[in-house]
Amino acid sequence: MGNKCIEIVRWQGKKNITDQQMTTAVNLILDDLNNCPGFISQLLCKNSQGQWVDIYHWENEEYAPVSYTHLRA
Repeated sequence: MGNKCIEIVRWQGKKNITDQQMTTAVNLILDDLNNCPGFISQLLCKNSQGQWVDIYHWENEEYAPVSYTHLRA
């Protein structure tokens, strides 16, 4: 069993997308992530520069790339 893994994803949303629209879209992805092996939790926030930061917690670093493949299926 490996160490827990934290994956951090940052992005700038388009100007015409509201915070509510963004959180709704991310929550839809979260529904699928809950079915990914090794997924523990997720935290979404927006920093003072308006950049979105999504933090994912995984059982170990082997599971994080699996989410991308799983979500694309």
